[in-house]
Amino acid sequence: MQGVIRRSATARPPAPFPLIRARETSTPTTPPPPPPPAGAAQVARLAAAAPAIAGLSHRTLVVRLRTGAKRDKRAVRVDGNWLPGVFQTRGTGQRGDAQILIPFKPILEDYKAGLFPLSKNGRVRLDGPLYHVAFATDADAAAAGWAHTRGALRNVTVLPTRDAPGGASLVAAPLDAPARVRVPVRVRGVDRCAGLQEEGGWLNHLTQGVDLDVGVGAVAPEWLTADVGGLGLRGRVCVGELDGGPGVRVVGDPTKIVAVISK
Repeated sequence: MQGVIRRSATARPPAPFPLIRARETSTPTTPPPPPPPAGAAQVARLAAAAPAIAGLSHRTLVVRLRTGAKRDKRAVRVDGNWLPGVFQTRGTGQRGDAQILIPFKPILEDYKAGLFPLSKNGRVRLDGPLYHVAFATDADAAAAGWAHTRGALRNVTVLPTRDAPGGASLVAAPLDAPARVRVPVRVRGVDRCAGLQEEGGWLNHLTQGVDLDVGVGAVAPEWLTADVGGLGLRGRVCVGELDGGPGVRVVGDPTKIVAVISK
């Protein structure tokens, strides 16, 4: 009969289907919760321990060394008291970069206060002021090689679902060298501006933040002010007219427009 394949009596039986062993799964270990952040008394004590640094900084941040794998960052954010961060010491003579925990509450307060202007340097980011950075414990300070220093906040990431910071970096800014910091520019004098109140113009705030070179021993302002009180229609304030204070130089094109009264 055509189409029928006859099996020989000497043919081997089909091999049994190989057994598949169940994949051995291991339960992921939950990292322990980080310790609570420093209280107001400890922050004040550490600020008093380094008055030279604290006096030239915006505020004191009491940090801790961060241990664990990269995936543990999520657990840190879920905890809600800390931000995962990095302290960068490039070109300062200090030890290598340190993985740290940055207290969440003071960073959130400064973010809500508008102290983190946008910076477009290859990518959109948020930068912040100069902070006095101190370790909460002597063990962390010994492991990092320093106990007190000054750092500029860089690359603040924002969680869009919470409208809150989700991580940041601190770049070392020693007291014996100039420091680069980015501050916001705020506009005042709107109620005295003839171009707005009498000529029907509208305010176009073009430059939200500028970079400052802070000299040795100088105090960086929290923000700069552009006064539009004496401007008429098509009047403008440029970067060269901003004043950073003694020992502080505004960086950038002096002809760049900060605010203009447009029609």
